[in-house]
Amino acid sequence: METADACRRRPCEWRAEGGRERIFAFPSFLTAADFLPFVFLVTPGKRPAMCKSSKSSHGLPITTTVGVARVLPSGKVYRQIFDDEINLVHALGRARSKITQHKVLPGKIPLVRDLERRTSYGFLSERQEIWSEAMPNDQLTENPVQYKKAMTQAHAKAKESESVIAAREVRGLADVIVSDKRTSDIVERIYENKKLCYEEVVAQFKQELACVGKEIEECYAKQGKLLLVQLQESDQAFEAFFRISESDVTLISYTIEDFERMWALLFQETQQRRQWIRDLDEALHQCEVDRAEQITVVLSKYTKMLEDIAYLLTSDVHRFIHKEAMMINQAVLANRRAVSKLFLNLMEADLKRDSFYRLQLEERKEVWKVVQKKHIISSFREFVESERIQNPSAVKMELESMLEDQRSLAQKRNEHLFSLGSLLPLKHTKAEINEWYESLVELNKRIDTHNVQSMMRIRLQYEKVCQECLEKLQESKQNLIDMKICTPKEAEKIVNPSFYQLIGELQLQFEVKIEKMDADLEYLVKNTEINCRHLYQYFQDVLAIFDVHQQKLTQQDNELQKALNDCRCKHENMNKLREMNLDIAVDKLRMQSTDEKLKAYLEKVYAALDIIRNGYTAFHQDLLSKVIAYPRHVRHQLLCYSATISRYFYVLGSYKGKTLKKSGGSAEGSGEDREPTEETKEVEETEEAVEILLEKESEEELLLEEGDAEGPDSIEEEEREEMEASARRSGKIGIGGDDVERAGEGNLLGPKAQGPPSQTW
Repeated sequence: METADACRRRPCEWRAEGGRERIFAFPSFLTAADFLPFVFLVTPGKRPAMCKSSKSSHGLPITTTVGVARVLPSGKVYRQIFDDEINLVHALGRARSKITQHKVLPGKIPLVRDLERRTSYGFLSERQEIWSEAMPNDQLTENPVQYKKAMTQAHAKAKESESVIAAREVRGLADVIVSDKRTSDIVERIYENKKLCYEEVVAQFKQELACVGKEIEECYAKQGKLLLVQLQESDQAFEAFFRISESDVTLISYTIEDFERMWALLFQETQQRRQWIRDLDEALHQCEVDRAEQITVVLSKYTKMLEDIAYLLTSDVHRFIHKEAMMINQAVLANRRAVSKLFLNLMEADLKRDSFYRLQLEERKEVWKVVQKKHIISSFREFVESERIQNPSAVKMELESMLEDQRSLAQKRNEHLFSLGSLLPLKHTKAEINEWYESLVELNKRIDTHNVQSMMRIRLQYEKVCQECLEKLQESKQNLIDMKICTPKEAEKIVNPSFYQLIGELQLQFEVKIEKMDADLEYLVKNTEINCRHLYQYFQDVLAIFDVHQQKLTQQDNELQKALNDCRCKHENMNKLREMNLDIAVDKLRMQSTDEKLKAYLEKVYAALDIIRNGYTAFHQDLLSKVIAYPRHVRHQLLCYSATISRYFYVLGSYKGKTLKKSGGSAEGSGEDREPTEETKEVEETEEAVEILLEKESEEELLLEEGDAEGPDSIEEEEREEMEASARRSGKIGIGGDDVERAGEGNLLGPKAQGPPSQTW
């Protein structure tokens, strides 16, 4: 007879009832010990039934699909158990192989398998077999090239770079280096003293040069101010004489002698101004000569002083003074060129002034002919630029009427927009939202139509103003001809370029205003339409988010109901088997005749009743664990909904909720300090495990939606590991019930209650 340890060590053979031989081996991730003492007993063509392994020689009752019980001979019990273990191992192996085929975890280090236990399958590992059996472009299979590249990059990153080594060596150096030998600093102090004296003398040298320049600048300013005063007095005298003829009305009484007398005065003033300019030029040249003499004295003085200090060599001192002298010579030459340029500019300005006044006197003769023309032109310009023409009152009235109508329509649209706040998802449907949007579009069309009609009326008022300006133009032309200021042809030349230009500018101004208003209204219509459409889409998106949240909550309710029904069905099936065993024990009790046998079978009946009681206890704990986990699942969905809403509305934080707290105690134990029972501790541990798992799932889902660096496969693997760990913790409840059941059963061989659903995660 093959034992469980032998099954784990090597493969074995088994011949089914149909005569077909099968060879199998336990996978490295599962052994026969994982399913002991709970295994399936399989009868060909019948449904498998649960049994419990034992070393007793009693027969093992087997239940078929029709509910008929039979007893196997004691010699075939272990063979049947072993065969059922084999079938279970194969079933689990096939299920897990399907999961690995549809899930590839890139970047993970493959598990090392013991090839000695897999000699019947060849020398390739499971990963290598998947690679060899996969198609070239199969996206469900891991790419070996990418796997090798990821491993190489991981090893390269683990190595220490040269920069890190260099930084460590630099950190090992001493912070302060102490000199071993000290010397005297007398040379340095002498050098510093001479340097200080040298800098002071150089500063004095520059200061004295600045004083010389300041004195010469005062001379320049004095001569310049004198010339400006003389020129200003000359200009005022001449302007006072010409100011009399500035009025266009007095020019009509002027004669030719008056213009000649004005010209003689202009010639006399021009000669006097030119003599003043020559005197200024001579004075400035003399100032430059004085400046050169003073600078020569300063250079000689400070050359001697620098040589006495001996901070620099004599050659270096002469080189320094020579350099300064070169710069001063350049400045002096520049000043002389500036004086010459000033003289030239003043003479040119005087010539231009003489020419200007001469032309002005010649033009004065013709000015009086133009006085009336200008008067007519200015009156027409004033008419065009008047407030009545630039801003017609009729246009203002149309604009005010347009604005009032716009305000009333905009108020209706705002009220309609604010009504959107009452359209909550639970009370209104998408049809009502569509109807609201159609009403909003209709209001926008009404506003657009009103704006178009108002702009047409405003355009007509502007055209009337332009027609009035044309009538005024014809009246001005007729006045020029009637006063005999010019001929009809000259009148046409005066009117056409100036009057029509003013009217054209006015008309262009009106057109620009109208076009700007049309463009603004058109932009407003388009912008309003886009905003309304975006608002409509925005509200639809929010409704869609809420619908998804409702679907998820409904799915949680359905999953809870399904889980409770599944637990109830499993418990009923297991309870039927236990009650059947109880009936068999009671029947055997009735058939006994001696007291010892009656007591022995009575103990077995009690044990069967204990098994039924423990089954109900385990069933209650299973239902309790699922119901306790439901509020946290709902909280998880609420957190996801909160995070989705926060991202949609661009909110930095999201609602985290409050941790679900346990009730203070039952009604019977309220007010009493009692020690928590083992069952209560197990329930609390299950609740804590489920709560931790749901919080981690919520955080991982939020990180995944925000673009976390980890891939979806790694997150799913972590979730699965957390769920398995939680299942192992919560499985303590079912294990405790099984221990009680085994303790009370003794040597009785009967069907075993299935573990809690948490073990099947």
